[in-house]
Amino acid sequence: MTDTTIRKIAGCLIRDNKLLVVRKKGKDIYTSLGGRPEPGETEEETLRREVKEEIDCEVTTSTYLGTFEEKAVFDDAIVQLVSYVIDIKGTPRLSDSELEELKWVAANEEPRLADGLKKHIVPALLKEGLLK
Repeated sequence: MTDTTIRKIAGCLIRDNKLLVVRKKGKDIYTSLGGRPEPGETEEETLRREVKEEIDCEVTTSTYLGTFEEKAVFDDAIVQLVSYVIDIKGTPRLSDSELEELKWVAANEEPRLADGLKKHIVPALLKEGLLK
């Protein structure tokens, strides 16, 4: 295990009791919206930039859900997921060339979710009553 920690600001968008997840090109694991902060960026700025880049929508509200740590899916590192429940303006559509698919998943579905989503974010959303 490495000592490297990657900080990711994660956006949790829920519609009709489903969570929006994305999949990178050439990968078979779904991850949350969001990404790494740029130097000098606040968490809110990172969230807004990443959501705009990934699904071409504007974040209208964000509420802190929690910070979770898990083994990174695509790197030899620990990922620290600073997670927010978000609402948006616009209709989600892929707008990032690194992404291949977006998918709405229910809490009881079993697509290949990244461990951070499966072990931490989805249970936190269930506990808060945001997913059922």
